[in-house]
Amino acid sequence: MVEKVCIWTPDKDLAQCVSGTRVVQVDRKRTRYGAINQFPAHVLGDHAELALLFKKLATLRTDAPLFTDAEELRWRGGTEAFACLAAQIGAPGLMTRIAKLTPAP
Repeated sequence: MVEKVCIWTPDKDLAQCVSGTRVVQVDRKRTRYGAINQFPAHVLGDHAELALLFKKLATLRTDAPLFTDAEELRWRGGTEAFACLAAQIGAPGLMTRIAKLTPAP
């Protein structure tokens, strides 16, 4: 029965979670240039590339493969790859701590 829902917030992360035209975000503080990739070159200057990188890092991905069964998410203990990583960062004791938390087979 509702035609449109307006959410008044400048929170860009929230904007990624809504889609379609019935739920919209209104940002009354939005800058005069619009989206960051529309900013004129002089506005960001030498930081344009960095600003676009930050945008990419903060963007929620919708194309990432997801699990099909919640059982896939069950933790089964440290893996060999984790042991290698722990050694690389100089923390081999992590594997000892992980072993204490690993469920019995």
